[in-house]
Amino acid sequence: MRLVFCLVLAWGSLSPVIAAETTAADSFNHIVETRIRTQLADLLQRLVTEERAMKIDGQPVFSGDDKFLPGKIALAFSDTLASLPADDPRRVPLLAGLKRVADLTVDDPNDSWGIYYYLSGLNTLQRHGMLDGALEPLTLAKLKVRLDWRTFVDTSNYTLIDHPNNYYCVAFAIARLRQRLGWEHDEGATKLYAAMIAHYEKYSGAFGFADETQGEGRFDRYSVLLAAEIAQRFMETDERPPAEVIAWVRKSADVMLMRLNATGEGFEYGRSLGPYGDSAIVEVLTAAARLGLLTDDEKSLAYAQAVRTARRYVDFWIDARTGSVNLWDGGRRTDAYRGKFRILGENLSLGHQFLYTNEAWNTLGFKDVSPQRHVVRARRLRPAARERAGWRAGLRPAADQWRSGTAHEQSVFPDPFFQRAVEWRGRCHGAAAGAALRARRRHGAHAARLFPRRQSRSIRSTNDRPLATNGARPHGKARCRGRRATSGGDPLRVRTRQDHANRHLSRGGAARHPQRPARTGVLFEAAAN
Repeated sequence: MRLVFCLVLAWGSLSPVIAAETTAADSFNHIVETRIRTQLADLLQRLVTEERAMKIDGQPVFSGDDKFLPGKIALAFSDTLASLPADDPRRVPLLAGLKRVADLTVDDPNDSWGIYYYLSGLNTLQRHGMLDGALEPLTLAKLKVRLDWRTFVDTSNYTLIDHPNNYYCVAFAIARLRQRLGWEHDEGATKLYAAMIAHYEKYSGAFGFADETQGEGRFDRYSVLLAAEIAQRFMETDERPPAEVIAWVRKSADVMLMRLNATGEGFEYGRSLGPYGDSAIVEVLTAAARLGLLTDDEKSLAYAQAVRTARRYVDFWIDARTGSVNLWDGGRRTDAYRGKFRILGENLSLGHQFLYTNEAWNTLGFKDVSPQRHVVRARRLRPAARERAGWRAGLRPAADQWRSGTAHEQSVFPDPFFQRAVEWRGRCHGAAAGAALRARRRHGAHAARLFPRRQSRSIRSTNDRPLATNGARPHGKARCRGRRATSGGDPLRVRTRQDHANRHLSRGGAARHPQRPARTGVLFEAAAN
């Protein structure tokens, strides 16, 4: 199975992709330090004061449903403590608060990602000379036993236990951090890395985008993000990633560079996105910048995107009324995995993503730097980026992704996806939408509505003439063909052809059913601009 980015267009104005910022107050560091870090500090102070009685927007924080929360709390404390000078008087009450909350939550459920977050926090404390005495001896002894990758990995063959592929990276990161803390040798990390690489090589093919399954072909945001996360786990433990990981990061950066935009919006399809779709671009491009994989133009553009994403996070995703990120109310929605019971944890993990990427950009020389004025067209990006993802022009990218792989129970993104054209104010990104847009929806004789699934086979992509740019306006035509298969008991098959030329998209095809059942009609759904 493979992931094919068939075409990325942009419809709308031919204005510059990146507009100008003029004040230092618009720098990434300023937004992160004055707004995001302040918001996290307020939440931690409430947590220390209210403990298990804490609620955010009426939602109990300690409902028992968030299995990652103890780790995220420890990480947030460590992020805050590491930002303070050694003689800062705020360190003492913060360390006392960490000790109290760690005792409070040590027996709470804390799985997989929560284990990683906790160990990452402990590693940060150790690096800054604060781990000794930060926790009660009994609490630390319990954590040494429970913060272990073996809770979700079968050690007989190093396969994951009921988890998607990206959890190989979680287990690998846990093993490396345990090694750094002196809790185990490097054998586990070595074997987990080998298992992760073997999965990549077997199922991801030459393109290097991770299949979330054992070859069934589930590709989404994580398929592009995972390479950057693997690289970050090496860099977090002061080691440069291996060559194959670096190559994957560059390919992921190519995909993300085609999605830069003037409003800080992020990766457009996948499960349970929300602000994580926005931060995915920042994480990938930050990893690429740290590894020296970006040109000067690309680095400046990546930094500008980080600034816009941070501004969008504090102005759009954080609700001024509650002081919390809002993924759930006022027209917003997500899937059950990221339900509102995770409200505190989502604030802490999203905040961490901005804190660590800001630290990286500060190290790269961008501290308190306002993004420069850039009038950037597709021709200024690397040719590989254009060829890999199609055309990029104007302010409104549109993505039309065809995937060889499994048919999902629900569409994970509209088809095609246009920023701000098919979203409501909640930026649902198709979560629980029921059916892909612009795909046939069949009504059977039994009055049931049979929805097509996002699965493609026999994909071919052709260009009538080589890709060229005149300003930002694409020339020539591109065409993708493939068969979109249904799932379940209905054997209906659809052959589809799409043509893209000069900012126009057309689609045609035929549906075939071997039993030729009676049916009442076929509908097309399309988004209004």
